[in-house]
Amino acid sequence: MIGVPENSRRSTLAMLPLGAFETAADGTWEFVSPALTQMLGDLPASSLLGREWLKRVHAEDLNRVVSEYRQARDFGRPWRQDFRMHAMDGSIVHVEVDATPLPHDPSAPGVGYIGLVKDRSGVVVALNQAHESLALVEAMLEAVHEGVIINRVDTTIAANTAAAHILGYDDPNELVGMTGSQRLHPDDYVRMLPIAQSRDTAFTVVGFLRKDGSV
Repeated sequence: MIGVPENSRRSTLAMLPLGAFETAADGTWEFVSPALTQMLGDLPASSLLGREWLKRVHAEDLNRVVSEYRQARDFGRPWRQDFRMHAMDGSIVHVEVDATPLPHDPSAPGVGYIGLVKDRSGVVVALNQAHESLALVEAMLEAVHEGVIINRVDTTIAANTAAAHILGYDDPNELVGMTGSQRLHPDDYVRMLPIAQSRDTAFTVVGFLRKDGSV
């Protein structure tokens, strides 16, 4: 598409379901697709053309975006970045930009780009929720006085301070990554392994090995 005449190229970009744009060598945006303006809440195209697009970049991301864009442009490299933009209603849209340099005169400074923009907001929200859920689990673990160890099959993925102290450790992170064979008495480990691999609820008594080797 880079070698296609400008009018045909932009007509094609306008039909894409992804956001698309073209920039001049000085960093001004000369074209934005309808999908991109819709992604930002039916924002008028004029709010992104020229240098107006920079006003839509989140203030905390602006310096990073400008710096990385300039480095890519000055050396004629692809420009790929994740950052936040403000939609028309003020909400935040997490975008992923993947832009390729347009043909240019090697003796002239800078380079123009043709780029695609993806909305990553759903992915970012899901990741944030996962981190929040993990933080909630960790807070709940520390709130109980009983020792708690969480395993994924045979490997510890979380433990609280009470469990660490019961087993003679100072830090619960010392338990993370341990397998049942490292924590349980050998006789009990053989008995518990099938239970750990099943989905059944089981209540039983087992012998744990403390850090000093005692049971």
